[in-house]
Amino acid sequence: MTIRTLPLYVLMTLALLLSGCAKSPQQVMLDPSINASAQLKKRPVVQLSIVDNRPSPILGTRGGVYATNHITLAEPLERSLRPEMERALQAIGAELNQVSPFPIRLTLYLDRLSYEVEDTGTLPLMVNLHSTLRAQAKSGQLKYEGRWESSRQHQFLSVPTEAKNQDIINDLLSETLNRMINDPKLLQFLQQ
Repeated sequence: MTIRTLPLYVLMTLALLLSGCAKSPQQVMLDPSINASAQLKKRPVVQLSIVDNRPSPILGTRGGVYATNHITLAEPLERSLRPEMERALQAIGAELNQVSPFPIRLTLYLDRLSYEVEDTGTLPLMVNLHSTLRAQAKSGQLKYEGRWESSRQHQFLSVPTEAKNQDIINDLLSETLNRMINDPKLLQFLQQ
């Protein structure tokens, strides 16, 4: 090794050391659990639409100084949420995918699903999660709109794994969806 090549070796060694600190991107599968506690007296016909209304497909980053450590959804939102939303609506007594002259058009919007790390450089690592759902229901000239939010903060002594992040994100989204499906005002509108 010559004096000329020494800076090159130092830079390469430093780059290798720093790359070990990089956090890789993660893709989480949404699999919320909705527990509907109400039962509608009528059996309304509901046409369900799900809209991903988030400003970005990125939930957030895992912290650190690298721009490649994004957390995103593994599947499109509609494909992830539809089966559980349909199951929950049927559990409260709604009929889906039926022909009706007066169906209720229910549109669910996910306005926010975020994952933010308070990167202080020290432990514990603080992760803030937030979700915002909005629903619009229409039946003829009648209209209902509701909005539900949930937030949680988690502390970790090490960087959360993809599986752990998936769990905490699904727990948060489940909480918000449960608040929506059990909302008395939404249930009253569906009952008309």
